[in-house]
Amino acid sequence: MHQCTRLLHSSRWHQDVCVPRATQQSTVHHAQLHTATPPTTFRPPIIDIDNVVGGKSPTAWQTEQVQHECLETGFLAVTGHGIEDTQLQQLFLAAEHLFDLPLDVKLQLVVEDMQRGRGYEISPEHKQYMQQYAEAHQQRQCCPEPSAAAGILSERFCCGLPLTDSQLQDPYYSSELGQVFFTPDRWPTPVVPELQPAMEQCYKQCEVISDAVLCLFAVALGMPEDSFQAKTNKHHSNMQVWWDLQQHQHQH
Repeated sequence: MHQCTRLLHSSRWHQDVCVPRATQQSTVHHAQLHTATPPTTFRPPIIDIDNVVGGKSPTAWQTEQVQHECLETGFLAVTGHGIEDTQLQQLFLAAEHLFDLPLDVKLQLVVEDMQRGRGYEISPEHKQYMQQYAEAHQQRQCCPEPSAAAGILSERFCCGLPLTDSQLQDPYYSSELGQVFFTPDRWPTPVVPELQPAMEQCYKQCEVISDAVLCLFAVALGMPEDSFQAKTNKHHSNMQVWWDLQQHQHQH
């Protein structure tokens, strides 16, 4: 089973993890003793945005926190975003079912030669290594994990904005150029029916979070709360669940 699935909602908002920061070490000369400084883990300040997600205005404390962290730290994380752990667990379990399918089944979910941020994708730089990697694993016969056995270093499944009927009639979305940015999703409904509702539910909540965070930044900049709304209400963000071999090997 796949054990490493991550959620990414790009362009407007994304969820990230803490990034380890190694401390640069000085040069050791001859017999001089040297004690390495242990690596540290950067933990971004956390701001609760539950009230803003719920449609209320940011408080003075939240505004001050955002201003301070943007000027002094450059990073911040949010809680109170409304995505429950059980919701993510359902999504990750559905993604595991997808990624455990045979490669030929997953390739039926490819959209526009993996160039639209929709459906099943493998990064171009990884494709050229798939056959070589697969042969190495077959010779060692030590990799029961389905994707790794197929020589896949990393894979993902992407979806875009779930369009309403009125949006489908809007040339912004339905024109030839619009179809490039709003290519219809290709879901694995016959084999993994639970993936579409799980991803679309998270996508819609990520939109709410995006608006809440942009509202916070607007107020922190001394602007009206809805200053960014007109500039982002026709976004073409996509969301991805993905797996990679390095994380799988690290966890096993």
